[in-house]
Amino acid sequence: MVIVQNNFNGIASVGIISLATDSYVLVPRNLPKRVVNKLHEVFAAPIIKTSIYQSHLIGILAAGNKFGLLTHFLSDDDEIEYLKKEIGIPVERMKSKLTVGNCILANDKGAIAADEFGKEDIKQITDILNVEVLQGKIVNSSLIGSLGAASNEGAMVHPLATEKELEWISEGLKVHSDIGTVNRGVPYVSTGILVNSQGCVTGEETTGPELVRISQTFAL
Repeated sequence: MVIVQNNFNGIASVGIISLATDSYVLVPRNLPKRVVNKLHEVFAAPIIKTSIYQSHLIGILAAGNKFGLLTHFLSDDDEIEYLKKEIGIPVERMKSKLTVGNCILANDKGAIAADEFGKEDIKQITDILNVEVLQGKIVNSSLIGSLGAASNEGAMVHPLATEKELEWISEGLKVHSDIGTVNRGVPYVSTGILVNSQGCVTGEETTGPELVRISQTFAL
């Protein structure tokens, strides 16, 4: 298990343009081969070049785990079919117009979704990700997927999250949770981190103390 610092195409916000699970890692189509090769070593999972809604903002426009993947409601048919073929699990557009990756925090054990999702949306998330879904907010925000990052070993969220919120997150995802930042104090944790059970990539601006907290939280 390893933590690597890297910028993707000069971007320190690696989590905005990528998505990692234990079963697959989605990255932009224009990511250099040398970076893709490094990701294979870090994550021990297939690295799939793709787009969502013809955009490289994959981490914002999708959320998933080993059971399924949910994408932006305007994702192209070709993108959906390509992803189904490449990762071999159910892939569906969200019916909701909420930004998927910003509003869902998930691993293989559970999911936490924004309280703005309706009953039909929660049913879709439950059915596709095949996990129990809790609804709520973190630090009074519905941007749960943006404020936190999760693997099957841990979850890290915004530094202003309360102990009660951390307990709730741990309950929902069935892992230890803690607070932290990335890229020199950015509180939107998911923007600067790509993590699964095997390893982690953070933006190059992430500091030593931040890396220590990341290592402890995700048991890396």
